[in-house]
Amino acid sequence: MKTFKLFIKVFALTFVILTVITAAGFIYTLENTMVDKGNQDEIMPEDEEGQRIYDKQQALTEENLTIAILGGDKVGLIDTIMVVNYNEVTDKIDVISVPRDTKIDLLEQQKDIIEERHNYRPEHLKLTELGGNMGSDNLKQGVLYELGRILEIEIDHYVTVNWNAFKLIVDELGGVEIDVPSYGSKFGLSPGVQTINGEEALDLCRERKSTPEGDYSRIKMQQEVLKACLKELKSMNATNITGLVNIAYNHVRTDLSSFDIIGYIPVISKINLDEMEVYTIQGYEELINGKSYQILDEESRLEIINKVYGDYRDEDEEDKEDITSHSNEEVNSTQ
Repeated sequence: MKTFKLFIKVFALTFVILTVITAAGFIYTLENTMVDKGNQDEIMPEDEEGQRIYDKQQALTEENLTIAILGGDKVGLIDTIMVVNYNEVTDKIDVISVPRDTKIDLLEQQKDIIEERHNYRPEHLKLTELGGNMGSDNLKQGVLYELGRILEIEIDHYVTVNWNAFKLIVDELGGVEIDVPSYGSKFGLSPGVQTINGEEALDLCRERKSTPEGDYSRIKMQQEVLKACLKELKSMNATNITGLVNIAYNHVRTDLSSFDIIGYIPVISKINLDEMEVYTIQGYEELINGKSYQILDEESRLEIINKVYGDYRDEDEEDKEDITSHSNEEVNSTQ
């Protein structure tokens, strides 16, 4: 058991490095430190559907380690929203992306926090807006809580990264090999497989207006960069790895300790890229008061959950309401 716990910690800290490399940056204006405990209060839903999800989360916690990757281009806005899942039983790694514009119907406690901070009380927000509206000290009650509801799994840890770290680390890797799409010409790149630098990688990972599928094309590019960075990382020597960790220390916020990362880097060599699956929850656009939101498609959401975490739903549970609509549920904080 002790060996297993160490192994889990190894993967957790390893993915701190991976998320640093692949996130498009999430700028916080708080202290410049890597370890961030934030508000650690536990969240307990009250309604029947919320309790079912909570029970499911607790049952899966024993065999799954989940780390949220959050990266963006402005203070409080998140462009990259991924959850990396490692399953201890199968040794399988999955990456799930959630559209940044996903509509979230806010809980009363979430509204209270926003009203206290900004003197207004919205009924709903995009997932990308939660971080800035609720603040980094309430990340667990905001973005992480909503990701947990969407995926019906407890989010164990998180990593947020600023945009400069992304460019620095890709350059530290010597660039990454990417199949540049046609819209890469916007940034002076020719279509096709080539090695690109940090600035070029960041441009591609942030672009959505000129892509064929908007945010979904951007998500696909972010996932491609994830694999490309991991491939380069696995071939690096200890000296260069140390350089990456130094960059991470200055640009990363996480609730994971940074002190043992270098010692755990060799575990990356055990990861089989061919077996790592990436998924994107699909949705459809809905205009509300002139503002565009993504409404998650329940069939897509449940299909991905069942692929990653197993088919757990009873037949009489098939017609559940939209998971991002909380009804009258509240989040309770306990000490």
